[in-house]
Amino acid sequence: MLLINADDYGLTPAVSAGMINLFKKERLNSVSLLAGMPGTEYAIEQSHSNPELSVGLHVNLTEGKPLVSGLKSITTPEGNFLSRSQLFLKCLTFQVNVQEIKQEINAQYNFLRDRGINIRHLDGHQHIHVFPGIFPIILALGKENKIRIRRPWPAVYSPHRKIQQGITKLLLTRLNFPANLCAYPEVSSLFDLPPELRSPEVYKKLVTKNTIELMVHPYAPDTQLLELYGNPPEVIKASFLQTAQLEYEWMNSDLFPFRVKPLI
Repeated sequence: MLLINADDYGLTPAVSAGMINLFKKERLNSVSLLAGMPGTEYAIEQSHSNPELSVGLHVNLTEGKPLVSGLKSITTPEGNFLSRSQLFLKCLTFQVNVQEIKQEINAQYNFLRDRGINIRHLDGHQHIHVFPGIFPIILALGKENKIRIRRPWPAVYSPHRKIQQGITKLLLTRLNFPANLCAYPEVSSLFDLPPELRSPEVYKKLVTKNTIELMVHPYAPDTQLLELYGNPPEVIKASFLQTAQLEYEWMNSDLFPFRVKPLI
């Protein structure tokens, strides 16, 4: 069975509504839910209204503000999360307080559980769940609650991201993913391809015989995204938003080649 998982469910109400629309059209069957974002409450309500949609926790340490107050090592002086690159550097150089990270991850997990969400997988926004110092916390949470962990292993080799994917592969081979907790052996994504190769026709090529999961980021058009990413957003984020909105358009059209059944 092909699993199509949409990251960033709960980012904004419009993005979440778009993902629900795709679920009802059998274009996706799983989502990763962000806690503490503008669309979280709406996403939770929609999850209860669509119980066959599989929902995971999308651990967030790089977007917006933490649920736990007073965290110093993973936030800016203004109280916002650090950027992904800042967090990675601090994790790599042992400048983060692991207990603060554990507090925040547990707070996000308990927040969703207390709202009645049956968490079926764990992963991280921007794949931060495999960062040094963070992965052991995710692993312990998965073991304790018998929840699978998404392994962001790129299945499509991409020359334009050779160094980044090489580091990812090296990092993941050093992580001890227990077989019973590893959710999917290979993951493909449109974002593993250079921009000039991204098109609705490429989806079939992304799914190989070894690929079980297609990772998608379909963002329905939404002006509220500019409040989160800046107006205008910086170049990298602007490129991501453009492709994410195109991905929603393609998945919502007859050009998208897959129809998937619920996992639950």
